Amino acid sequence: MIAPSPRLRRADPRLALLFPLLVLGACVKEHPEIPEHDTKPVVVSKDVVAKVATDIANSQGAAGNPAAAIGFYRKSLQDNPNQPKVEVSLGMALLETGSPGEAAEVFRKVISRFPQDAGAQNGLGIALVQLGKPAAALDPLRQAIAAAPDPRLYRTLGVAENLLGQNAQAEADYSRGLTLAPDDPGLNNNLGLSMALSGNFDGAIAVLRRAAKSQNATPQTRQNLALALGLAGRTTEAAQVARGDLDERSVQSNLAYYAVLRSMSPRERADALLKPAAQPPQPILPQK
Repeated sequence: MIAPSPRLRRADPRLALLFPLLVLGACVKEHPEIPEHDTKPVVVSKDVVAKVATDIANSQGAAGNPAAAIGFYRKSLQDNPNQPKVEVSLGMALLETGSPGEAAEVFRKVISRFPQDAGAQNGLGIALVQLGKPAAALDPLRQAIAAAPDPRLYRTLGVAENLLGQNAQAEADYSRGLTLAPDDPGLNNNLGLSMALSGNFDGAIAVLRRAAKSQNATPQTRQNLALALGLAGRTTEAAQVARGDLDERSVQSNLAYYAVLRSMSPRERADALLKPAAQPPQPILPQK
């Protein structure tokens, strides 16, 4: 047996693990066949390509990269156009990247073939709200709810109604959605915010405090609780809640903003809270 050379003994010990692997690999096939010329290409079915493209798109979306997902969804639909779920996913990705007009067209295309598709109706409602057309969102959302009640539809419908100043109707619809999904964080968040817009601060605080304690609670939910407390003049509690997610400078900025809101009329306050151009440093729009 030949002893290993001193150089090998001084080498990175991880390299030693490679030698047995290489030797074992060589034992499998001493002379692997490597084609020297191009062979006939393997044809992969379009359905398989579409599925792989969809899987990649879904992964990109889950990773928070909707812009990359859009291209893969388009490729999937190019190879297999009859995929309403993929079309809805494409529309949602377009919404996330700030293209509500294009998203609305995608959703309308799905609805023209599948009028009761809740995902497409919900997406169209969100797109119309983002386009500044909440009144136009009401009819398709209500039709979809009549055909197949869905918590997402109630959530979007309520947002449209809040934007139209129909807070009592919005609260009724959020409550209807909660009968289907009692722990839905978006519905609870929006119900509490709508109550705050209506001046029902005690009700808003109760709803948002319960939502903030949920395992599904988000920073947005907690900041809306701080907002309701601030609007009620309970600034010490508002600051305590806000500090859970914000630095002190942001907390003080929001407290000042709440003071400004308290001096406004309900209509002015609703406009300030719901119109994107007038948002405070931390987002407090309803969850769609």
